[in-house]
Amino acid sequence: MARPRENSPRSLRQVREVKAPPPRAYAAFTEPEHVSRWFMTEAEADLRVGGRYKNADGDTGEYLALDPPNQVAFTWENPTHCPGTRVTVTFKPLADDSSTVLETGEPIPHEAWLERSGSE
Repeated sequence: MARPRENSPRSLRQVREVKAPPPRAYAAFTEPEHVSRWFMTEAEADLRVGGRYKNADGDTGEYLALDPPNQVAFTWENPTHCPGTRVTVTFKPLADDSSTVLETGEPIPHEAWLERSGSE
């Protein structure tokens, strides 16, 4: 398998099943009081297209698209590990009142890719 060029952009794709219907999963991913419990610390958000978010971990960004309870897209800026990343999260219902959550991020800088993947 060919290795990507050292400084070429990469994408990340994660799929997870969560035990919550899309409206609850969407809220857990977008509402600061929920996000602060499982992902970020001290999250703040202006939840509208063009609105900004930030947290105590140094992450900031702008909401690019909001389609409750189906999808959220935003930029993810943190100079230490993900400058310029665009993230899209899609929530799909499953038959048992759970959801499939598909998260994609691009471009991911080479150094951050190595850190996340454990590759060299």
